[in-house]
Amino acid sequence: MIDLQDKRIYTYGGFILALVLLALTVFSFFQKPKYEPLGKDNSGQKVIEEVNTAENASLKSYPRPDISTSLDVSGKNNYSTKIFRLTGLPESVQAVVYADIEKKKTSFINKYKNGSIVVSLEGESPTIYQSEQYVSIVMYFSEYASGELVKKTLLCWTYDSEAGKIVSLPQVFESENKNNEVFKYLVTSLRQSIVGVIVDKLALGIDAGGYRTEIDANVGNVLTAEEKNFSNWYLKDGWAFFIFDPIVFVTYSLDDIEVSINVEASKLYLKNHAK
Repeated sequence: MIDLQDKRIYTYGGFILALVLLALTVFSFFQKPKYEPLGKDNSGQKVIEEVNTAENASLKSYPRPDISTSLDVSGKNNYSTKIFRLTGLPESVQAVVYADIEKKKTSFINKYKNGSIVVSLEGESPTIYQSEQYVSIVMYFSEYASGELVKKTLLCWTYDSEAGKIVSLPQVFESENKNNEVFKYLVTSLRQSIVGVIVDKLALGIDAGGYRTEIDANVGNVLTAEEKNFSNWYLKDGWAFFIFDPIVFVTYSLDDIEVSINVEASKLYLKNHAK
């Protein structure tokens, strides 16, 4: 039988043991390294820190380039155009952007100037994406006939902010593209993503099987390794985004198809597989 004095001894002993265990737990917590090592002598810590730094760098906000827009409105007889003009771009970039917009405007006017229906071309205010090295500009154009939207297209430009010149995809991916490897790579890398987006937009669900096979075949036939098939692209947060008109793949009325690929991963792949 345990008397009252023995109970006190057990109680005090348990209390002291609990304090010791708590102290050991706190000590071990502060001694634990911030990162789990990937190899001996914490060699992995530096690797993890470098990866985190690189990821955070791609998400930094850089000052918006000094680009301004003004609305240019013109019209005659049955057609009119309302297009935002961009100013403040580097000289060589400004020339390319102006020429591309004029070409689209002239093509529209020549198409409808002898028609009888009332049509208009509207160029929306551009969206600008900026990273440390590049600036991308995306501008949508809408064609209206008798007040109804009949067609929507876009123009994209990306330029090197330091050099002040338009850049191509091979330049962004740092590839000489001697054997067209950049566009072959894009076909292989983006094909299934495009198919997946179309399937999702059509909301086929469990019935996607046969349709997916057909859509995949259509995409494979159309998406050849030619630069013209990848003309609508922009850069954002370390990714290259590609925009496609779904009508070239399927005969359904869908919104634009947009897929993306990581720029640094693409550089590494193309460097290791260069011929």
